[in-house]
Amino acid sequence: MADTATHAGAAADHNIHPDLAKELRTIAAVPMDLRRPALRRLAEQIGNVAMIDLFGEFIGLANQVAFNASEQAKDLLVLHGHVWPHEAERVNMPCILGALNGIVLAAGIDPGPLCGGCAFRAGTVANQCLPTTEDADYCSTPGECPFFCHEAVDEHGNTISACRGFAQRRAALNAAERNTEDQEPTA
Repeated sequence: MADTATHAGAAADHNIHPDLAKELRTIAAVPMDLRRPALRRLAEQIGNVAMIDLFGEFIGLANQVAFNASEQAKDLLVLHGHVWPHEAERVNMPCILGALNGIVLAAGIDPGPLCGGCAFRAGTVANQCLPTTEDADYCSTPGECPFFCHEAVDEHGNTISACRGFAQRRAALNAAERNTEDQEPTA
């Protein structure tokens, strides 16, 4: 089902040496308190420039894994008859760029009142999907339309209220905008 030309392009985005892949495999399998010292030892062993290059290659690998997961999800949806191929293309999947957007989006947000899958809650699926995090960020801009909660829906599935994370972020951005306007220019 996957487009082999697109897949080949994604596969070419990294070139990690098998010996380094073994090292990274071991490091990836342990918790963070063991991962950091292991990465520091690897950096001492291979040098800073090689470690920076490896980080770039690792980003390429992570992008490829996210791409492959998305392709597999689309293929499974079509193969099991849940959607038509053109509908599967709209599947919103987590990716590295979405996850990085999500970190920024969740910064300063109190997760207490948020729903479990909120785009403004760090680490959720919605918080790591690029289209969702871009929409949530855009809607947070003062004056833009609200970002709606995916759980607050009526009997027809229509959204009925703004997302609580969105409300927090919009309020913070509005306050920051007011503070900027209230400050007198310095001469």
